[in-house]
Amino acid sequence: MDNASNFAKDRLLAASRARDRSRQLALLFGVGAGLILILLAVAMLDYWFLLPMSARLGGITLLLLVFGAGTRQLLKSRRDTTRLKDAALDAEASRPDLGCELSTAAEYLSGDRKISQEFEAEVAAALQEKAARNLKGFEPVYWKKPLRPAILLGVAALAVRAFGVL
Repeated sequence: MDNASNFAKDRLLAASRARDRSRQLALLFGVGAGLILILLAVAMLDYWFLLPMSARLGGITLLLLVFGAGTRQLLKSRRDTTRLKDAALDAEASRPDLGCELSTAAEYLSGDRKISQEFEAEVAAALQEKAARNLKGFEPVYWKKPLRPAILLGVAALAVRAFGVL
């Protein structure tokens, strides 16, 4: 039982770290793309209309605000890590046949749910063993979250390159 609960806990911890990493990458790519697009827009407007100094300073202020907000969100996401139950809920969402047993086992594994009655220890052990069996073939698909911001960042980088060439 102890081996099964350790395996389930390790798998859920790995899934929660993967979720955190994908969320942080999506945020980095999104903020980077936003910064590049703002810089490109201000540069193009300045090229076409020769902006006054106040408009240029407004663009720089906007860049600093987006950078500051992105940095704040990144620090917040590094502080607020994904709970085991959230990773288990993601696994249950990707495989509906699991029911709610995995998230309940995650509550016992993380200590969110305490054993208050005698029979609960056996129920928790059985849930953890079944969770370990169900998690053997589970691979989280968190790579999809940073995909769109990464594509946007690539397109923004290509746009800057095209602007530089032209």
